[in-house]
Amino acid sequence: MGESGSHDPVAEARKIFGPFRLLRIISEGATGVVLEAEHRTLGRRVAVKTFNPKGFQRSGMNVSQMTELFLNEARIQSGIEHMHVLPIYDAGFARAGEMLIDVPYMALRLVSNGDLGNSIDRHGALPFIRVLRLARECALGLQAIHAAGYVHRDIKPGNILIEDDGLARITDFSVARSLREVETDKIVVGTPGYLAPEQIEGRPASPGTDIYALGVTLLFALAGTAPTADDYLEVLERCIDRNDQRSSCLAAILAHSVSPDPAERYGKAADLVEDCALVEAGGSPRYAPLGKWRRRLSISAQLKAAMGMDPK
Repeated sequence: MGESGSHDPVAEARKIFGPFRLLRIISEGATGVVLEAEHRTLGRRVAVKTFNPKGFQRSGMNVSQMTELFLNEARIQSGIEHMHVLPIYDAGFARAGEMLIDVPYMALRLVSNGDLGNSIDRHGALPFIRVLRLARECALGLQAIHAAGYVHRDIKPGNILIEDDGLARITDFSVARSLREVETDKIVVGTPGYLAPEQIEGRPASPGTDIYALGVTLLFALAGTAPTADDYLEVLERCIDRNDQRSSCLAAILAHSVSPDPAERYGKAADLVEDCALVEAGGSPRYAPLGKWRRRLSISAQLKAAMGMDPK
């Protein structure tokens, strides 16, 4: 209803989508769109995810194929009940406006604060102590996902929602697959810049590749910009206070998370959770060698000095 009090029933009808009244578009992806909506009976605000008509046309898949992928995503996400995984309230079929067929949707918890990427864009990089908390919370979410038998395959700032109190929740399971499925999947899936080296080489995704993507995401949060693989050490040198023990420990954790060699990376999210908790409590990480990180810093400083660069 506008300022003059006029009411356009056609426009209002187009906003009705099953039990929801659509309010605004939150985000649009390749094949999905997320909208803020209000349940017409309960009055509850939710995030409704459904097909993106533009992406649907580009995908080359038919309605049946798209529907099965969408419902698979809903089933995976609804089966992982954890504080750091975005809750799904409902899923079903509905049509809106001039749609000729019912399309699937899922109703998710609405996080008005948005995702980590948007938050960094608005407010800038996070202090190291906040990144340490973010690392632990996201690792807890990954631990639950992996324990349920899945690999997320698309951890990135846009898929981590941040509540008003700072709580992190992992979302978007559109490309998540079971551990058994990813072993034979030869297709490289994920977001460039967050793919582990072994994925780029054509090897399967794994819990370790999710950890690598989380490590890059945390470096983004620390630096305020998306780093490249060649910049990881430089980002840590620039953003970490070497005179602060917890800050240095966080650097060791992040360096261990983004190791190009899977054998030198966290193999389990539980190990990353444990290291974060130890550092938050004032201790040192158990799995990320602090001495190794300090040696890397020393070598880097020596190389810069030899090249006539400021080692700081």
